[in-house]
Amino acid sequence: MLNLIEDEITISKHFTIYLTKTKVSDWKYEDAIKQLLDLGFLPTDENNDLQKLGSIYKHIATKLKNENSVTYSEAEHRKMASVIEHMEFLCTASPIKKIMREKKWQYAYQQTLEDEVLDAATVEEDSWETKKKTAEKNFKNLSVADKFAHLATYYGEDGILNLQHAKLPRRFNKYLKKMKDEAGINVKPFVTLEERDMLVEISNCKNTSELETLLSTWYSEKNLSSNCKYIRFALSSSVELWSTKALINKTHGEDWYRLHVYSNVWDKAFFDDEELETKRSECVSQVTKILKEAKKDVKLQRLDFILRDMNNDTDVLTVEEKPSVKGVKADIRKGNMLKKHALYLWSKQVGSSVLMENLEAISCQWQSTKFTIYGSRLLPSDTMLIYKKGSYSFPISSRHSPEFSKLLLAILSLKRTVKLNYAKFTLILEEKYKNEVKTLNFADDIFNEVSFISNSTNSDGEYEGGYHEENEQDEDFVKNTKVMLDGLKEDEKGLKRFHDWEDMLLFDCSKRRKTRN
Repeated sequence: MLNLIEDEITISKHFTIYLTKTKVSDWKYEDAIKQLLDLGFLPTDENNDLQKLGSIYKHIATKLKNENSVTYSEAEHRKMASVIEHMEFLCTASPIKKIMREKKWQYAYQQTLEDEVLDAATVEEDSWETKKKTAEKNFKNLSVADKFAHLATYYGEDGILNLQHAKLPRRFNKYLKKMKDEAGINVKPFVTLEERDMLVEISNCKNTSELETLLSTWYSEKNLSSNCKYIRFALSSSVELWSTKALINKTHGEDWYRLHVYSNVWDKAFFDDEELETKRSECVSQVTKILKEAKKDVKLQRLDFILRDMNNDTDVLTVEEKPSVKGVKADIRKGNMLKKHALYLWSKQVGSSVLMENLEAISCQWQSTKFTIYGSRLLPSDTMLIYKKGSYSFPISSRHSPEFSKLLLAILSLKRTVKLNYAKFTLILEEKYKNEVKTLNFADDIFNEVSFISNSTNSDGEYEGGYHEENEQDEDFVKNTKVMLDGLKEDEKGLKRFHDWEDMLLFDCSKRRKTRN
């Protein structure tokens, strides 16, 4: 184990190697610390260790900047100067403290963190239980998708694992958080620095007067991005609504909420997209249309809101709305059924269970001012995962601006998540079509009589067969497409997630400095 008392030279050497071998534009103090922890550094005195490590890192960065000044570009000089100037904030930031504490905790309790060993001494007569225990011995080595598939198989209902209602043994608790993070179950904040800056400013306001002053400043600004204009519009319309105190009355109907709340903070977020269109008020689900054409006993389902791709009429996102709790449970059941339909249709088009693991069907529910996001995915072995991605609220007054800011952050992040998810689906289909052209071999119609009967649905929306095509795509095609999916990113530049906290911290420091000047 390394420590600052005995191994300062080794630690300095590590930082020097990191800073010299990493492009200045890619410098991340957090990465350097993580690599140091991997080398065996064990923190002892948290505060002193943080300050000392930051001092060593800053000294080496300063030395490199001074000794190799002519070799760096202007942008690199700015980045180095910013890191050096704000190192005292970087080295003591919460994410650094967190990984230090986790390392210390892991070392102290490493014996207790080892996976539980299943008792193999007792031989179960029940073959199902025996098979389950045998499978669980290798649980920690499974992929995330296979882990969820295992839970769906043995602890779900008919191969469907609903994370909101499933009762899982406590031994799986230590895996679930990491599994959810890796699978992207929860909505992850995902915005530009400019959007984040506006949302932070909203959350800092304490009353209507401060919000109106903020809006006045924003309306004097030019060249705002479409999403920044959305934030401004949503706040402006909400301030007007809060000033009437109408939301204190809880007896409004669905149309009232749609006119005064949903249209301004929800619909407006999607108006800037050139390829996706919004369908409003009792529009028919495209999924049920397709299924009904192939199988007459599938009922058409109407929805309050649909985000639809204009190129091929695919429903990308669906929303139901209710003014109170009445009817919400039925809406959620309908949403789960439609997501199940959608995943089934996508799996027929994609033709690969491996590629289907990358896709997610999403629905939302408005209940008065409460907004909830739900998701579903197909898993290996014809199993399915159902989960809640997040829950947020539209506040009833201007005194709760942080809550409002969080809602807008969730909507913008969901918008990007949905678009990226659909971009993955589109990429798979386009690669599949390219392969058909290259091989001069059209795939069979996904809804010919034989293929549909083998995976048919009854009038209740339940599937009588499996979800996936029996003949999966060529292995090379799947492998190559999987690589492309893993590398797929959003078209927008400058988007930030939580792991970009260093960029956000430096942005805030620079903004404070400009304000002081």
